[in-house]
Amino acid sequence: MSNNDPVGINTYLKGILSWFEFEQVEIGFKGRRLTGFWKRLTSVTLSIMAILLLYFNSYAVISGIRVRSFFLAFIIFHVFLLIPATEQSPKDKPSPLDIILSSVGTAVFIYPFFNYAQWSAMGGHATTFHYILAALAILILFEATRRTLGWSLCILAAFFLAYAYFGPYLPGILAFKGFRVTRILYMMYLVPTGIFGIVLGIAATFVYTFILFGSFLQVSGGDKFFTDLSLVIAGSSAGGPAKVAVIGSGLMGTISGSAVANVVTTGSITIPLMKSVGYSPSFAAAVEAVASTGGSYMPPIMASAGFLIAEFLGIPYLYVMSAAITPALIYYLSIFIVVHLEAKKLGLHGLPSSQLPSVKQVMISKGHLIIPILVIIYFLVTGWTPLFAGVWGLVSIIIVSQFRKETRLKIRDIFIALQKGSIATISVGIPCAIVGTVVGIATMSGLGSAIAYAISALSEGKEFLTVILLGLVTIFLGMGLPTAAAYIVAYIVIVPVLIEFGFIPIAAHFFVLYYAVVSGLTPPVALTIFAAAGLSGAPFSKIAIQAMKMALPAYVLPLIFLYSPAILLQDTTLPLLVRTVVTSVAGIACLSVAFQNIFLIRLNLLERVIFLFAGVLLLLIKLNFNIIGSLLLFGVILIHRIRYKHAGIGSRA
Repeated sequence: MSNNDPVGINTYLKGILSWFEFEQVEIGFKGRRLTGFWKRLTSVTLSIMAILLLYFNSYAVISGIRVRSFFLAFIIFHVFLLIPATEQSPKDKPSPLDIILSSVGTAVFIYPFFNYAQWSAMGGHATTFHYILAALAILILFEATRRTLGWSLCILAAFFLAYAYFGPYLPGILAFKGFRVTRILYMMYLVPTGIFGIVLGIAATFVYTFILFGSFLQVSGGDKFFTDLSLVIAGSSAGGPAKVAVIGSGLMGTISGSAVANVVTTGSITIPLMKSVGYSPSFAAAVEAVASTGGSYMPPIMASAGFLIAEFLGIPYLYVMSAAITPALIYYLSIFIVVHLEAKKLGLHGLPSSQLPSVKQVMISKGHLIIPILVIIYFLVTGWTPLFAGVWGLVSIIIVSQFRKETRLKIRDIFIALQKGSIATISVGIPCAIVGTVVGIATMSGLGSAIAYAISALSEGKEFLTVILLGLVTIFLGMGLPTAAAYIVAYIVIVPVLIEFGFIPIAAHFFVLYYAVVSGLTPPVALTIFAAAGLSGAPFSKIAIQAMKMALPAYVLPLIFLYSPAILLQDTTLPLLVRTVVTSVAGIACLSVAFQNIFLIRLNLLERVIFLFAGVLLLLIKLNFNIIGSLLLFGVILIHRIRYKHAGIGSRA
């Protein structure tokens, strides 16, 4: 037995897996590139994880706690094998410490799976052994979180755990009676309100299934199909490559569930393409970052955040999809407007027909890959659960891919998709697990209510000022976190305050979702901007400024959700819905024109100021403000057209 063949099974694994190779993928952090025995072992375990979870989520009759236990145990097992502890750690194999942490962590988190009856019958009475397991679970989860996402979420969770113990010693409204260490350990590990709570449950079911769906779609060539389809639709128009990025990244974003991953995959194609036709590197990177971020707003999948909203509100997911569609379309329409205006400013044209794919060829070769998405939409619209829709969408990809040689999934491809999906789940599963501790402590202690009261007191009870502060807090809480985790952390604190002020629950949830997601574009953290900067070579600060201007709807729409929920199809009539949508689109378009400083030609100072004021008035909810804004808009357009007609050729953009 050689040193490269530990425990004597490397040769056996190599024989089994000789017909396909494990393909590692990036998931938002710097991982190892395993070789030899460890590479083949993780090939097997990642595939087993995917197959068993699909079985548990479809045909097996198994309790939710056992599914969560299995899911987290396998996630923990792979975190320590795939992610090094430090820059100095070996990059081709795990260290002895990694192997110990992986083994102990797997044992700790798989315990409820095999001992569910005992685990659920404790009734508040645990042994020393169980408290040791709970302490190990928390410590190992913190280390897994540090490796996966860095320190930010660890610090937040540590704050909540410390608050649970030191509550009696805190001043003012933050003080409460506090809990013993044993009580904290019990609630975090031994009941389904902490680590194994509903947040992890959603990650282990809905989120995991749709991440796997996106992985299968990508391996079958779906990402190339979306890019080619986008080229067909918008490639020949002014500034076509940027519009291609908007369409392609939006389509992939709603499937992939990660703005950063979307930037890395589609941006490697779209950013160089935009730069090649004349867009600046910073603008190209901003377009990709903003378009990728919008995938979390766009049905049918919404980066799985929509499933959380449906679960927390206890409503069918179809209602969440219906509410989401209009704001998401406004968001992408705004990006299109900015891209078009920038193209006019720079005098850019579309790509020549020789560089564009044939619509006939695109639809013949890969058009059938849209069928799985239609399958998911069909099941969601007809009332089936998202989990059922996701499983059948996954099955349909395997079937539909066989229609053409270019997309056909072979056995090897299926295993690669299973492994890619399982690895991608790490960046969602780990934060959802540790966020469970935050949710548990907030529920036990009432900290969310205390923070909400403090925000209300700071704003002196002024409703609109409170709303602005809540938006800023939501952005801050979401920085550096994946969509689902960012939404959940902010939901605990923000939603109860908004509901207390009288805003309808679904509007409060969408308020939190939009600001939590846009935190990925907001400095100083802005992980999506960093990813785009790496591909474009442009400075972070320039990209961030461009992106924040371009993502204007994400900062404005949440306020409209609260004060005019008609845009979410809530409490509305057709005339009110039409007015809300029209004034929202017109207002955002006016602000975009003012920021880009061009309409038909470049604006003068007076026109720019009028467009700015018209935009603000159109976005305000009151009808009289909308009327004044509309009059200003018509007036400035008339003035601008007159100046445009009299302008010389040299002054035109």
